Amino acid sequence: MRLLGRLAHPGRQAFAGRDDADDEEEIEGWVEAAARPYFSSLEEDFVDRALGLGVSGGMVLDLGSPLGLVAMKMLWKREDLLAMGVYRTRAMADRARETAIEWGLGDRMFFQVGEPFRFRFKDGYFDVVVSDGFLHRWSDPARVLSEVARIAKPGGAVLIRDLLRPNRFRIASHIRRHGRRYPERLQGVHARAVRSGFTPGEFLDLSRALGADRVRVLADATHVVMERTGRDDPESWVMERERYR
Repeated sequence: MRLLGRLAHPGRQAFAGRDDADDEEEIEGWVEAAARPYFSSLEEDFVDRALGLGVSGGMVLDLGSPLGLVAMKMLWKREDLLAMGVYRTRAMADRARETAIEWGLGDRMFFQVGEPFRFRFKDGYFDVVVSDGFLHRWSDPARVLSEVARIAKPGGAVLIRDLLRPNRFRIASHIRRHGRRYPERLQGVHARAVRSGFTPGEFLDLSRALGADRVRVLADATHVVMERTGRDDPESWVMERERYR
């Protein structure tokens, strides 16, 4: 069965690098997409799902979610959260920082640029780790998940969603059909992202880095999701900080 799966599914393609001009074009595409009901609904569902995993306060790590809006909406809904956003490019981080300031969240969200495993975050530092649609862009997703397992608290929640990569017989029609939902600036990005996306089996293999308990993998027509439930840390410095503000 696994052999048939490998024959039916093309291998993952590395997500192509982009220059600064292309990066700015993509950012504007995500700004346009954020105003569309389809993307707004997807994002709200993701945020509510993350907030429903059992952690009500603490430190959030957001790995590259477009424009930083996932983390910002989490902070907007929960005053006992702070967040760190990690982005592949300086332009993405700068735009997210501008938005955080506009939303009045500049003192609750912080920003880094680079591969997640290049930062020296402490073991068990984050209460929640999220990533919406960007895991496929990191050069080594398995290594990223191993780093998530290290820096998330033992009781920390994890929610990662990415694009589904269909089998080789359906991938072209899948890209055409679902790509229509994206602004024109993002249609090429979407096509590359689908080819760099994951099968449910690949996501299941990656999720094992997070431990066998409290983790499940789900899939629908366009996305795969891994989630790990969590619990509040009574010794969280973030929650103590918010109580005395």
